[in-house]
Order: sequence, then C-alpha cells, then structure tokens
Amino acid sequence: PYFPFLDSLRRGLHLDEQDSLAESLEKVVANVREIDVSLERFLPIYLHLLSIPSTHALPVELKGEALRRTMEEALAAMITSVTRTKPMVFIIEDWHWSDAASQSALRRLLRVIGSYRLMVIISYRPGYSFDFGSAGSRMAIRLSPLNEAETQVLLCNVTGAEAAPADLAALICRNADGNPLFVEETCYSLLESGAILVRDRQLVLRQTLDRLLLPDTIQAVIRARLDRLDQGAREMAGRAAVIGRVFTQRVLTRICPASIRLNESLDALLDQEVVHQTKILPEPEYTFKHVLTREVAYDALSHQQRKQLHEAVGQAIEELYAERLAENAPILFHHYSRSSEVKKAIQFALLAGEQAANLYANTEAATYFNDALAFAKSLPDSPEAKRWQIDAIVGLAATGTVTAERENLELACKFAEELQDRRRLTLALYWLGRNYYVAAELKRAIEYARRSLELADE
Repeated sequence: PYFPFLDSLRRGLHLDEQDSLAESLEKVVANVREIDVSLERFLPIYLHLLSIPSTHALPVELKGEALRRTMEEALAAMITSVTRTKPMVFIIEDWHWSDAASQSALRRLLRVIGSYRLMVIISYRPGYSFDFGSAGSRMAIRLSPLNEAETQVLLCNVTGAEAAPADLAALICRNADGNPLFVEETCYSLLESGAILVRDRQLVLRQTLDRLLLPDTIQAVIRARLDRLDQGAREMAGRAAVIGRVFTQRVLTRICPASIRLNESLDALLDQEVVHQTKILPEPEYTFKHVLTREVAYDALSHQQRKQLHEAVGQAIEELYAERLAENAPILFHHYSRSSEVKKAIQFALLAGEQAANLYANTEAATYFNDALAFAKSLPDSPEAKRWQIDAIVGLAATGTVTAERENLELACKFAEELQDRRRLTLALYWLGRNYYVAAELKRAIEYARRSLELADE
C-alpha cells in the first residue's frame, strides 16, 4: 500500500536500504524537523507508514477511516512542504498498477495542488481509466504511434547515423505499428545481427528489403537480442529478472554462482541497454530498460529454475535486511509464493496482511489473508497449519472488506478448540459473533460474544 508515496518518503528522508532500524529512526526524526518543523506533528504517522518502531506512538483515537485520512494528510503535507523553498515535479510511473490506498492518497494530494508550486506527472497504459476526483487544472497527453518520419529519426538516434534509408524506416514503422519500444528494439536487433551497419555516418542495409526478416512481436525482438548475449550475461539477465524490474547488486551477488563474472556480465547488460544503472550510492541499483525486457528474460527460465531462484532471492532478502522483515513482507511473500517454501509464503502473507491492515489498506490486507488461507489449506493436516488457517480467517474477518464466510469462522473455532488455543479461540468467537450480528441473528451473536468475553476474562 502507498508504494509510490512511501518510495518518495524514503528518498525525501534520505533513508538507505542498509540503515538499521535505529539509524532509520534517527534520520526520520532529524530530517522531518529539518524539512519543516510543522511536520513534526505527523512524526508518529511517518514512522508508522515506514514500519519503524519507536516511542512516538500513534494517538489512540486514530483508527480506521480517521487513520487513513491522517496518513493521506501527512503524505500530502510532506510533498507540499518541499515546494515552499523550490518548485517540485512529482512523477509516478505505471499508475495502472497502483493500489487502492495509493489512489486515494493521490486524490487527496491533487485536491490541494493548486496552492503550491507542484506539478504531478502520472504515466499509465492506454485503456486504463482513473477517477481524478475534483482535481483542478489537469491535462491528458496521449502519445500517438510514431509515423515513418519519426521512425527514421529514431533509427538514426539508435545507430548513430546521420541519415537512414526512408524505405527501411517505413518498413520498420509498419511492422511495429509505430510502437516506440518495438521500433527501438528492432533497430538495436538489426544493428547487433549485422543486417545494418554504419559507414561514414551513413546507415547501410546489407541486404535487400524484401529479404529482411523482422520479428512479428516485440517479445520476439527482445528475445533475439538476449540470445545474442554471451552465456554469462544471458544467465545474469534471467537471475536479475527473478528479483524484479529493479534489483540491487547485493541481492544479485547472493544468487549468482561463482561461474558468472558479475562485473563483466553487468557491463554487457549495460552496454546492450538491457538494464540501466539507477543508483551508485549507498549501493548499486539497476533497472530493466522496460518491463517487457524483464518479462522476456524471466520467461526464458524453466519453471524449476524460477522456483529455485525465487527461493534464493527470498533467503537473500531475509539475510541482508533482517531488521526490516515487516517492511519487506510483501516482496518476501511474492518470492516464497513462487518457490517450494510454502510455509514461508504463509508466514509472510500473514505479516504483509497485518502491515496492510495497520495502514488501513483493507483491500490489500484481505488479498494477503486470502492467499495465506489458500496456502495453509494446501498443507497436510498439522497444528501449525491449523494455527495459520485461524490467523488468516481472523485477519480476513477483521478487514471488513467482505462478509467473512461463516463456515470459515466456524472452522477457525473448531481448530482453536482442538488446539486448546485460548487466544485464537477468543478472536474466532468474537468474529463469529460479529458475523451473526451483521446477519441480524442476535441470539446467536450474543451467545458467541459472551463466550468470547468469558475466555478473555479468564
């Protein structure tokens, strides 16, 4: 939840991946005060959003909708405070993947944008729609496909030539339907395969146009480019793709065997513009040039390779960021859910659900609890599996996003009684009572509520 805003918050407060919790706390407190003393009243909120434990407790009255509104106000206050000393451009990419909490926070920011020297730029795919609410002045810029002349310019830019045959540009443009990425990748592919070359700053076609074979899809172009890499660089691209579109060198190093020459292979990926380096300090960080490049590299791996690598990435993140497991719970669930480590997938799904619920991102929390429940039900019968099912069912009921299935809540009560787990039974009975209350079956609701209270008082 709130990913683009939390990413911006971490950068604005100068938090590093390697910071301990104590160091992160010190930085947040000092930097919030340095940015604007008036932001100090939001200090407990920022620490809560960043999952940094401290003595700056949230006010007891901040729960549910009140907490959500205050978090959105705190995020908007941080962003707009910066504009008091200098203009700011806030860029959010790939908004089509945004979560409900981030969408609500953006609407809150846009409502006040007119009073500040702030420009917000949001990119998303064609066909995606978003209700911007009552935001003031805004402009939609739709990027049209490249025409033949624009394709010719891009062809020159990619190859470094001063001029390129117009008929070649026209062929590439038609084949790519004017898609800029498709055009660019086709140009790189033709250059790397030797089908075209640059001589005296002029682009030379080494065969006639009717014999030139162009891939039918952008994925095919990218696949051909990756196939031309040496084995080490190709294997590294696949391993990096498992980490994600953005990856750090520390994690990559942990999952690469000694047979891969790390620096040489990374240089090859950078030279061929498969990835770009986006950070040098506090540690090197890289990003795949495009999400499709990452997808093609990932798809080239076998199912078994993916499972093994996802497990290795999960273990690397656990070891490297041991103090920040709660913050990294969503990404750890992502990796372990795609590995053979089902138990760890459940543990981090439950933790991610709790973290989302703490941020009042109940839709996201419900998704994690549902995933945890599904994985827990897939395990052989055991006390551990039953405890996880109870926790997932109770967590799901507490989100309030759906009416919890009575059958699941009754199952949770049954398991808790079998395990003689008083704490879990108390919670399961409470939510089962709530279920009957919502259904207006008051007699049963009172019965379960009374049992829950009796257990809690013992």
